[in-house]
Amino acid sequence: MANKDIFDKMANSYDSEDRLEVGSHIIREAQKHVAQLETKNTLIDFGCGTGEIGLNFIQDFNQVLFLDVSENMLNVVEEKLAAAVIKNGKTMLIDEISNFRVEADCIIVSQVLLHIPDTEAVLTSLFHMLKTEGSLLIVDFDKNELVQSALVHNGFDQNKLADQLKKLGFSKVHSEIFFERDQLFMGQAASLFLMEAVK
Repeated sequence: MANKDIFDKMANSYDSEDRLEVGSHIIREAQKHVAQLETKNTLIDFGCGTGEIGLNFIQDFNQVLFLDVSENMLNVVEEKLAAAVIKNGKTMLIDEISNFRVEADCIIVSQVLLHIPDTEAVLTSLFHMLKTEGSLLIVDFDKNELVQSALVHNGFDQNKLADQLKKLGFSKVHSEIFFERDQLFMGQAASLFLMEAVK
């Protein structure tokens, strides 16, 4: 995943009021999908940052794994887990996941894909981490031509992303825009969508 050094530097100040406010909308939308899962053994919060999304599902799953490329971000998650005396949460560097056998019932990837140059490779890995009938929940920005950056994708065309997931073997792929706001993405008005894909 790209931008590791940037996130290492931002870790201790990442939970800004604005990010937490946007996160609350993401959590509410994700909860609708999690509520419909038949099996809730393992959740992976992939590219978890400070863990604000995954922490809200601790009571829904037997185990929640917080994965990130940034050690500093994971340190913040560990502090939160310890402060709340949470026993069923575990942090892990994404680079180490290949050494860990995991089959998740659900994987949440919230505002992460835009930072990844090779999205197909990551989506392929996520497919293999899921159990059969497991759900991948992707939250990201709708494609926005006004955003120009060398560091991130300028959002995603939902139809193209859905086609990419289907080619990888996912089924029941659908998405919906659930939040829109001015200055949401790189200073531009933008929309967030949640796409669910079932293995």
